[in-house]
Amino acid sequence: EEVLVRIKKLLELRKNLQQFYLKKAGLRIDTSTIEPIASIEKPSENTTEDNFVKRIREAVEAHLEDTGFTVEQLCKLVFMSHSQLHRKLDALTGCSPIKFIRIIRLNKAKELLKQTDSSISSIAMDCGYNDPGYFARVFKQEFGVTPQDWRIAKSTLP
Repeated sequence: EEVLVRIKKLLELRKNLQQFYLKKAGLRIDTSTIEPIASIEKPSENTTEDNFVKRIREAVEAHLEDTGFTVEQLCKLVFMSHSQLHRKLDALTGCSPIKFIRIIRLNKAKELLKQTDSSISSIAMDCGYNDPGYFARVFKQEFGVTPQDWRIAKSTLP
């Protein structure tokens, strides 16, 4: 019974750490199985991990408009092998490198949809998607609404 409680607590701690580093990277994935970010306390001082997540995010943001930016290029920028990057990013954030890149791009798209009157196609290109149809599908898959519907919903809010 004690072992099961310890395992449960370790799993909860891992989920909390993942949410903390997603928040630290400026990302947020809404899942019902993970505690809300507001209830997460700062884990013990791990500046190495903080710097790692920040460095990955900055590398992706530097190549945001590059439609050909791949995980392999990200690996070269951060001087890690594909498997090392995948393992460490998954452990810290719960996301694969591909999903991490996608989330950063889609969050940037949300910002642009809210702040500018640019067309959806233009925003898709600015976020590294050369096919607006694919961008709309990915956006809807991630957020549950199309970019146009999201823009309309956000513009009606005060």
